[in-house]
Amino acid sequence: MEQENNTNYCGFGHSKATFLRPPFWYFQNASCKIHDENYENGGTRLDRLTADVGFLWRMLNDANKQETYGKKRNAAYSAIIYFIFVRLFGWLSFFVWNYAQTFFKKKI
Repeated sequence: MEQENNTNYCGFGHSKATFLRPPFWYFQNASCKIHDENYENGGTRLDRLTADVGFLWRMLNDANKQETYGKKRNAAYSAIIYFIFVRLFGWLSFFVWNYAQTFFKKKI
């Protein structure tokens, strides 16, 4: 993965549009980066599910590192909601984007 160190890996396509990024300060960029790397590897639906469930566990681990119970609870709820959105819309990145990259690499 060739990204700058200051890249925010959390959010659709590493977008600069902040509305496409999760507004959760407690998710570690490393958790998102691992998930993105798994998506870049592509694969089957099972591979995507494995990547997404691993991402949920990493987000919940990040949530558990919060200082207070209230922050832990809010972070855990946010992780579950974000996971649901990743499952609903992540196929765009996992299947369509990976297919497009493979297709255009062969054409060049």
